[in-house]
Amino acid sequence: MEKICLGLFIKSKGEVMDWLKLLSAAGIGAIIIKLIDILWLEKSKRNYEHRKWIKEQRLKAYSQLITELSSKKIWDLSLRESEDFVNISDALLVASPNVAAQIDKYYQQSKVSLKKFIGKRGLALDHGDDGIFEDCHEEMNSEYHLFQDKKAKLISELRREIL
Repeated sequence: MEKICLGLFIKSKGEVMDWLKLLSAAGIGAIIIKLIDILWLEKSKRNYEHRKWIKEQRLKAYSQLITELSSKKIWDLSLRESEDFVNISDALLVASPNVAAQIDKYYQQSKVSLKKFIGKRGLALDHGDDGIFEDCHEEMNSEYHLFQDKKAKLISELRREIL
């Protein structure tokens, strides 16, 4: 005699138990899969999103920094006497430790050089000595070309870190 149970053709009570075992195993499997999803996949997704955000922030900060490095304003003494370099803070926050140290070193050396030239220029203007002023100008041009090479290396390092 055949009985119909839950729309399935089941011949005996043993088959009902087999179906229940199968359904409970599927339910437990679904719970385990969801736990894996919550614990592992969500963490992976957060890490991916964080890396993507850091990359976007680096691109933005490095773009601003490269724009400032590429402009000659950095060597305009009249602009830099009291003004600090403004675009490096974002880049320092998102840069790797090695690149952050290079950025900081470049700007610290730039500040020292500019302060030296500001002092020499002031001395030349105070004494009205064109010779000191020309020497200062020549030395500044020499230093400017040295910093151009350092700038090119720094920009190359920034590009390497972005890509």
